[in-house]
Amino acid sequence: MHELTGDRDAVLEMMKQTAFKLARNSQPLAKSAKIAPKAAKSGTKAAKTATTTPAQQAEIVGQLKRALAREQDNATRDDEAPAPKSANAAKARGTRPKANPMKPSESVAKALYMPRDRTVAVFQAAMDEYLDGKLKTAATPKAAKKSGGKAMEMKTATPASDKTNEVSGAEGAKADIGIFFQTPKPPARGANVAKGGALQPKSPFEKFGNLDPGWASIVAEKIKMMLRGKAKFVAHKSATDSNFLFDLPQQATIALVSDWGGGNESARSVAAQIRLRNPNYVIHLGDIYYAGTDHEVRKCFLDLWDFNSPALRRTFALNGNHEMYSGGHAYFKAIKTLGQPASYFSLRNEHWRFINLDTAYVDHDLNDVQIQWLDAQLNSKPTSAKNVLLSHHQPFSAFERANTGEGLRERVRKFTDAGKIHGWIWGHEHLCVVYDKHLGVKGRCIGHGCIPYDLPRDPQSTDVKVLWWNNRKQPPPLGGGTQGFAMLTIDGAQMRVEYIDEDGRIAKTEDNFENSATVLK
Repeated sequence: MHELTGDRDAVLEMMKQTAFKLARNSQPLAKSAKIAPKAAKSGTKAAKTATTTPAQQAEIVGQLKRALAREQDNATRDDEAPAPKSANAAKARGTRPKANPMKPSESVAKALYMPRDRTVAVFQAAMDEYLDGKLKTAATPKAAKKSGGKAMEMKTATPASDKTNEVSGAEGAKADIGIFFQTPKPPARGANVAKGGALQPKSPFEKFGNLDPGWASIVAEKIKMMLRGKAKFVAHKSATDSNFLFDLPQQATIALVSDWGGGNESARSVAAQIRLRNPNYVIHLGDIYYAGTDHEVRKCFLDLWDFNSPALRRTFALNGNHEMYSGGHAYFKAIKTLGQPASYFSLRNEHWRFINLDTAYVDHDLNDVQIQWLDAQLNSKPTSAKNVLLSHHQPFSAFERANTGEGLRERVRKFTDAGKIHGWIWGHEHLCVVYDKHLGVKGRCIGHGCIPYDLPRDPQSTDVKVLWWNNRKQPPPLGGGTQGFAMLTIDGAQMRVEYIDEDGRIAKTEDNFENSATVLK
């Protein structure tokens, strides 16, 4: 995740300029810069499939403009001016940066822009992929040689401790917004140029002037991917389908981590702490940023985890809302790589059932297929086994005012009213929280896997009681919340839960979800 793609004003300014560029472009865009020349020469069917049709291009422009309007409306509702204020956005517009950054629209650090808008998320994913390619190319010796030893203008590297501004691509290199623009070529030798003209080239940041066609092609490709709809949902054949039921040994360890797919320094630190403990199972509760594209799933999830650990029996991954911003196609391909049958399953023994659910395919909800399957699992034998639900989304929250799981709660109300659910662990909200029993559920939030977040002062809800939450601050100059994960140790009918910070500190422990202050240590 590049610093630039988390800069609200730079992202919105790039959306504005990209939409303008695509609207003016009368030529169909090639699928990618590498494909375009070969396809254009061939004159074959491949050339047609490698381009964006005028109708698709118009729809892409419409998607970008509507998303831009939504975010500007959000800015107005927050009593903030929607004009760019960051240095990068101002540079693109040829203006000076203004003060007072926009308010965030999710529980993330104020410096990090991450709205719950799929078009914006896909656009940010496209920016990240483009920057990865450009910075990687710029870092090669061949590129450096061509540019006289300096492959591309890049800012000073981010300090190792600065996780809020973590970058990727060329190691340690920060992206500048100028990478998205083409620098005008100097006039040919011998050309007639007005006096002084050759010394005053057109600014590469002139508004709507000269966006890189390769960038425009990547955006078009990602938006088209989003518009093709959702991936096919994989469903069980019967309630006792063995492909969806995994045996859990009587003694086992399970690492639970959520909102971990950012590919930043904190994600690496959390992964390192998990590896040190050699868990038998790892379950990611969802969210690969920004939009769960193929590039992001590979870079921020599959390539970042050691699947060959001798102690690790299985790695599982649940679906998150960010994976579904791109339709979930890359996510459903990834779980095949993991050998996971579907986006929901159960890991169980005679004492415990960890029932994993997909609350993202239908946003913050469960489809009928899963409700039927869940009913069967909760009523299966042995009836004495304690049921713990795992999901990406929360059924309730003491810290978020909007969209706190009303629909999800209604879906499972008959189970919670009947006392079928012993505990529920989720992510989504970038916090680590132990809740008192609420609406029949002992809830735990572990959405602090890697995304920088500001610590709230106090819970916003008065009817949802918080027993404990991790309010440990990062050391200066960061000061935000600490990232981490949960480690479950199963020993027969006993279960210990440790909440572990990214530096290895055990922040809190509890036994069996008993929800008593005496078992919170």
